Amino acid sequence: MNIENSALQILGVDAAVDPRNTGYAIATSEAGTWQIDALSTGSRTTDLAEQITAQLDPDRSILVAIDAPLGWPSPFAKALEDHTAGEPLPLDPSTGFARQTDRFVREKTGLKPLDVGADRIARTAAAALTLIEALRKRTGQPLPLLSSPEDAETAGLIEVYPAATLKQHGLPHRGYKKPHATLERTAITDGISGKVNLGPCRQACIDSDHCLDAVLCVLTAIDFLNGDCTSPQNQQVLNREGWIWFLANPPAPVRSAD
Repeated sequence: MNIENSALQILGVDAAVDPRNTGYAIATSEAGTWQIDALSTGSRTTDLAEQITAQLDPDRSILVAIDAPLGWPSPFAKALEDHTAGEPLPLDPSTGFARQTDRFVREKTGLKPLDVGADRIARTAAAALTLIEALRKRTGQPLPLLSSPEDAETAGLIEVYPAATLKQHGLPHRGYKKPHATLERTAITDGISGKVNLGPCRQACIDSDHCLDAVLCVLTAIDFLNGDCTSPQNQQVLNREGWIWFLANPPAPVRSAD
């Protein structure tokens, strides 16, 4: 796909149950360079979907890249379907609470996403799915789950795990979310500035991990559009459980001159 002439806009979302902890970034491409046009967090006084939609270009299709699980593990869902309270759960706890994509991320990066089947992240997933549906209604775009960059010429949706994106790009991926971790967030912001034009939004990435994660979702979407991400193992897994997209081949480390 030629992203230089794309009519897309990327919406990166760091999802959370509380809209005040939900960061979002909107990016468009000009002369082959993606730039952040809007970056903010939600509020309790304005509907989040309304707030985001007001800053989207109505003439551009939307690629939503969101940091939240978009599906549940198939074994977990199947085990619950006919379960009766008080009876044993026919599920292997070591594997049944994690999706195939979660295990794939761990295999390739050493990082372990939270198990949506056994953690509070399920509330975030539910909030994310509610937001996506609200965006569909407000924009009139179907935002289907995408399985390849070729499908993104109109509109669509992908799942992101910022820690995996950071690690694959050779950037700090731990500890940057702490309130006073400005040095870590500065290092990350400087590291991605050559890949995404942050402009006046740079300081917001340093001040807020929610804003930074939203921009990392944008970065992952760019990797996705360039065809540089790992692909789902099969379409059935994607449709049923979702798939985390991240850079497949990390860049080689730069060697210092002797």
